[in-house]
Amino acid sequence: MSSHDGNPDFPEDFEPPFKNSGQRAPVIQIRVRTMVGEEYKLMVNRSWNIGRVKSLLYRLTGLRPEQQILIYARRVLNNDELTVREYNIRNGAVLRLQAKLSTGFNYQ
Repeated sequence: MSSHDGNPDFPEDFEPPFKNSGQRAPVIQIRVRTMVGEEYKLMVNRSWNIGRVKSLLYRLTGLRPEQQILIYARRVLNNDELTVREYNIRNGAVLRLQAKLSTGFNYQ
C-alpha cells in the first residue's frame, strides 16, 4: 500500500490544531483509502465542506470531484455542501474513495 502525505498549497484559512487547550481542534487529520490500496493523509479544517475536500483529493489523485464517491462509516457523503463537522468526521477517521463508473453512453 502506498501512502501520500501532505496538502499541496495550503489554503489561507488553514488553522493549525490547538495543543493542550482542551478545545476541539478546527483542523484534523483524516486518511483516504482508494480501491487500489493507495492511502492519502490529509489535514482538513472541520469547517470545510465535502466539495472542498474532494477538490483537494483531485489535486492529489487526478480524479475530478464529480467522479468521486467518498464513504465514511458506511455512509456515502453525497452532499458536497455539508461540512466535515456536519458529517461528524473525527480526527484519525478513514474515508474510502471510489470512482463513479461512466457508461460512455450519451442518453439524448
